[in-house]
Amino acid sequence: GQRISYTVEEVEIDGYTTEITESAEEGFIITNTRSGETEVFVEKVWKGEPAESVTINLLANGEKIVHVQLNAGNDWQHTFEPLQAFDEEGQPIDYMIEEVAIDGYESTITGTAEEGFTVTNLRVGKVDIPVEKVWKGEVAGPVTIHLLANGEIDKTIELSEDNDWRFVFTELEEFDLEGQPIEYSVEEVAIDGYESTISGSI
Repeated sequence: GQRISYTVEEVEIDGYTTEITESAEEGFIITNTRSGETEVFVEKVWKGEPAESVTINLLANGEKIVHVQLNAGNDWQHTFEPLQAFDEEGQPIDYMIEEVAIDGYESTITGTAEEGFTVTNLRVGKVDIPVEKVWKGEVAGPVTIHLLANGEIDKTIELSEDNDWRFVFTELEEFDLEGQPIEYSVEEVAIDGYESTISGSI
């Protein structure tokens, strides 16, 4: 004649956690929340001379949760694991990464959390190059000067008395699209009766 205590249990479902609330008198509520683990891979690619290390932040739904330093010692790679694949409401967590900015580099992030991320750093910078014309003997008319980037004509200017035979090429890219230093040089369009000598360096 003792009162029977009734309870319920659910056969386990892969990928879900189970929570049972209330009672036999009030009725049972069985709540299933999507659950599971995942991982996020990241690798670093350099275009140009690499820095000593970089800091990568892992973001979950826009919030930074952990960071790692990538360097030659870990082969510029890391896997964030284990990570929860779903939040408390059973919704997939959106994982992203960001890199702490490095002076002199431009950063591009490609990939997805599922496939892995690649962070590419391109060496960047600006340089100014002054050029001055010196005459030995009678001064001729204006002269044409070519600025060459890796052997190809990049810009052309004219030197004359109006600009005091001087000019500065400003805000020139210091590195190419592969992060390699650009070799700049100048050449003068030949002037009849004159021999030209170029001296100096960038």
